[in-house]
Amino acid sequence: NGLTPSQDAADSSIGALLQPTSSAGHDLSPQPSIDVPSLPKEDRGFESETDTEEFEKVGQSPVDPNLPLENPPCLIQTSDKSSSQQSSTPSVHPEKEVCCFAHLPETPCSPVAPAGEFASTDFYIDESLPPSRTGSVDTVSAEHILFPESVAVSQLRAEIKEKDTLIKLLQENLGSVSSQESLTMSTMKKITNLAVTGAKQWREELSTLRSCMVENSKDMRENFEELRREALERITLLQQHHEETIANLKKMLHEREQNLAMAKEELDRVEAKEGVLMAELQAKQTQALEELSSKMRCEAELELARQVTELQAEAQTRLEQTLNNAEAERKAAIKEVTDRLNREHRLELEGLRSRFKMVHASQMERSPSDTSLEKIEVSDEDCSRRTMLLFYLALAHLIAINAVWLWNNICYNPLP
Repeated sequence: NGLTPSQDAADSSIGALLQPTSSAGHDLSPQPSIDVPSLPKEDRGFESETDTEEFEKVGQSPVDPNLPLENPPCLIQTSDKSSSQQSSTPSVHPEKEVCCFAHLPETPCSPVAPAGEFASTDFYIDESLPPSRTGSVDTVSAEHILFPESVAVSQLRAEIKEKDTLIKLLQENLGSVSSQESLTMSTMKKITNLAVTGAKQWREELSTLRSCMVENSKDMRENFEELRREALERITLLQQHHEETIANLKKMLHEREQNLAMAKEELDRVEAKEGVLMAELQAKQTQALEELSSKMRCEAELELARQVTELQAEAQTRLEQTLNNAEAERKAAIKEVTDRLNREHRLELEGLRSRFKMVHASQMERSPSDTSLEKIEVSDEDCSRRTMLLFYLALAHLIAINAVWLWNNICYNPLP
């Protein structure tokens, strides 16, 4: 690397001083960690050419004549190398190391030895230095100029002791950190094992669940297909039954329509026949009534009886058996009326005779005459005429009643 043997020796001596030693005879018990505040930008090592020149002046001062002349270049290289390390690793601050070793006048420094001794980040102690050693370069240079060599040696020893203490604390912290790291690693391994076993169990459960899902889906498909097939069969059966029912209903409807048409035709024929019969009956009834009325006005009782019998015979022949009961009732009514009229006539005649006898007896006692006899004969004729008129009126009334009864029977009970 272009370094002189004196520089190599100085580097080796600094590395030996930085190693934790138990031959110091002092109490190196673990102390609490010291928080070193970060240096301001203006106190961070030798970052400019003026700082380097001042450090060269301090190294060449006549306070320590035993110091070799190669120390300033060594320190300059250290500052340059620290600046290069700062550019390569942003997480560390090599300027603080330069500040810490810049005030050591008796031991030359080398950038190789610290890098060899503290190659790993576990022994990096720039943040653990005491705040008393983080002063500026100007203060260190002033101390080296003002104090004698014994003071510098004592300060160097005190610094070495503090550094040993700090290194031991760092080693203990490193041990605790390594134990915590091992514990964390074991915990992580356990968690990893648990995660792996859990993942295996989950995979197994997932596979079983997947197989169950596949089986369930297959069963569901089979059940669905079976239900679908049964539903289709039922639908086809229902459709066939429905079609058969519709065909039967259509057939029944067609037959009923035919029956209705036939019944309508029969009804039309019956109505036409009934109309003809009604017209004939009306004509015959009107004719019979006219004949009866003319005969009642111009014929006597015997002729009227004969016409009644003729009308009864015609009614029996035309109306067949439907007029038998009416004829019997009519005969009974005629007989009853004739009997009643005869009885009334006889009673009236007897009353008239009795009155006539009484009047005649009273008149005979006074003065009987022929005029009274004529009046009596006239009254007898009037009585007989009146009796015949009443008889004819009763007979006409009976005929009218029979005609109305026959008309009602024909209208509401048509002949077959």
